Parts: sequence; C-alpha cells; structure tokens
Amino acid sequence: MQITDRSVVFDSHVMRLRFNPTCVKPVFFQHWMLSDGGRRRFLRQAGRTAVQFNVNAEQIAAVEVPLPPIDAQQEFAVFVAETQRQREPRSLWGVGRGAASRQGSS
Repeated sequence: MQITDRSVVFDSHVMRLRFNPTCVKPVFFQHWMLSDGGRRRFLRQAGRTAVQFNVNAEQIAAVEVPLPPIDAQQEFAVFVAETQRQREPRSLWGVGRGAASRQGSS
C-alpha cells in the first residue's frame, strides 16, 4: 500500500469491499457479480434514481451471495489467473519485444 501526502479525491460512487479471506475470495465475488445471476440479484437490492442504479453499504451487505467452499473458490481463482495468463500477448519466439528487437539489431 502506498501512502501519499497529496490530496486525493474519490467519486462519491466508489465503494471499497473487504472480505473475510476465510469465507470469500475477491476474484470469486467479482466474477459472480459479473454473471447474469449475480447481476440480477444485485440489481434487485439496488435503489434506482431517474437515470442510474444506486446502492449503499447496507444494501450491498444485504446481497446474499451463494458461496461454494473456500477451496473451490481458490481453484476458481487459479483457473481465472491461468486463463488471463494464456490470453496475454506473446511473441512467436517466446521472448519479450525488447529481446526480439535487440536480437534483430546485431
């Protein structure tokens, strides 16, 4: 964590969620919230203004999240990390751009 002496301003719609690590893996919660079922359940809890949904800390805390065992959540987190790693761009030779350009200039 970086601490700064600069003034920092956050949008009033930013909310920080902290989870009990023995119960919930953040990556599991994130992907559940992005799923159709998770999004539907969340939006039922949210209040609606004329243009957008609003939710406060009490409403988000009241959302019932179906939690698989923590070991299953960890397996899911590993799967997500591996999938993201595989989607990263790579060169044809398995080296970074800098190394490839240096090899070509010799």
